[in-house]
Parts: sequence; structure tokens; C-alpha cells
Amino acid sequence: MERITKAFLLAALLIGPFEAFAQSDSNITSVPSKKNKKKRGSSRAKKAVPASQSEAPAPSGEMALPLPQAPMEGPAAQVAPAAPPAPAVEVASANPTPQQPSFASTMPSTVELVPEREHRGLLMIAPKAGLFKSTTALEAAFYSGIELGLTTPLFNHHFAMVFELDWVPPHYSGTIADPRVPSGSGAFALRQSEWGFLLSAVYRFDDALPRLTPYVGAGPGLYYQRASLTAFDSVNVESETKLGFQLLAGVDYQLGPGALFGEVRYHFSKVDFVGTGNVNVGGFLALGVGYRFRFL
Repeated sequence: MERITKAFLLAALLIGPFEAFAQSDSNITSVPSKKNKKKRGSSRAKKAVPASQSEAPAPSGEMALPLPQAPMEGPAAQVAPAAPPAPAVEVASANPTPQQPSFASTMPSTVELVPEREHRGLLMIAPKAGLFKSTTALEAAFYSGIELGLTTPLFNHHFAMVFELDWVPPHYSGTIADPRVPSGSGAFALRQSEWGFLLSAVYRFDDALPRLTPYVGAGPGLYYQRASLTAFDSVNVESETKLGFQLLAGVDYQLGPGALFGEVRYHFSKVDFVGTGNVNVGGFLALGVGYRFRFL
């Protein structure tokens, strides 16, 4: 019992000065506890270091750059959370793989625009006239005719079939110089009348030149010849029909609803008459002109 009493007294003696020292020191400043120190230390660490920087440390070998910090407004200010990282965007490769052809490779390199041809009509009708000169002694004569043509789809509508009807009346007159013929009775006159039924294949160079269309053609012809010879106070008439052919070349000049044209032709047409003999009464058609209407 004495020992217990002595222990209490010793403890009271030792605790008394410490309590007095603690009370005096509390008046000066308060000493934070260990728990408060830990809480304050952790809050300061959270305020000083952003979450993104503390959670994602810089890899080794690279310099960590300081991140901008939000301005502090008072001791209890909180830092705004960092924005989430942007989603990764896949960039298409500039050089497509064979399994993934690019759209540009499927498009043609060049696109050529061909203007549509102006439609000028399939049916052609043309009156014409000109000067005809035979390869024989027959004198030059004016001729007249008419043609009917049809443009076909062949060669992109450049090919046409043309039917033509011509008439030309060449003639020749003179005097037979022979002592056996009485004076003044040797005069004679030969009048030739030729009808031509011609079928020609014509190729037209449409739009070869502005407003100009050259053309060439050829084809067979059926020629009806009639010759009237007046001599020695008598008249001798002969006629026959034979096949021949013609060659032609010309050019159209677009004017109004049709075209003004000029052309040159060559006819081959033989006859075998008493007054003419076996000769080619065909020849060259020079300076043939006309106007070609186009319909449909």
C-alpha cells in the first residue's frame, strides 16, 4: 500500500510541471497534431500538382515541361481538372494499298467534251444550173437540173445518196467544103439533146471549215441521147440510151435554211450516130451553181 501511494505521488510530481508548460505554450501557438499535419500536407500536394501531371509522369529520357496552373483565388481555391485527351484521328495513307484503290485512280485522266453536231436536215433538194462543155466539137451549152439527196447514218451522217436529173442541149453548125457540093447547099446543123439519170454516192465533209462543207462523189448514170442533123435540105433524127458515169466535187456555203453551192463534174457518155460517129459526147460541167435546201 505504501508502494502504491509513493508511485502516485511520484507521478503527480512529474506530471505537474509538464501540464503547466503545456498550458503556457498553448497561449503562444497551437501545435498541430499528426493527423492535421498529414491532411494539410496532402491538400497542399493536391493543390500544387495537377492530376494529369501527377498521374502521368514524364517518360525517361524526355524533359518534363511545366504545365500552366490556374490562378489561385484564396487558400481554398481548387484547380480545374485537365481536359480529356482528344480521340485519335486516323489519317488515310497518301499512297493507297492495292487492296484499297483510291477514287482518283478509277476516274479517267482526261475528259474530252465533243460538241454535238448541228442537225441540218436529212433530206436535200437542190435546183441547179451551169455551163456544160463536151469533149467533142459540140459547142458549150447551158444545162439545168435538179437533185434529191438523203443523208444516211453511215460515217456519222457524212455519207449521202443523191439522185439527179439533168438536161443539156449542145449543138454544132457549119458548112461542108467540098467541090462536089453545089455552092450554098453545104450548110448543116447538129443539135444534141442529152438527158441524164444519175445516182451518186457523196461524202460530205461537214463542219470542215466554218460555214463551208466540201464534198466529193461518183456514180453511174443512164444517158438518153437524141441527135437531129439538118443537111442537104433533109433532117435525120437518131436516139439511143446508154450507161455512163460521172465524177463530181463541190462545196456548200451555209446560208439561210440551206446552202449555196458550186461544183464541177465530169460525164462520160458515148454515142454512135451517123452524124456524130462513135464518140463520147460527155464532158466537163464547169461553174455549176445552185441552192441546196435541207429538211427533216
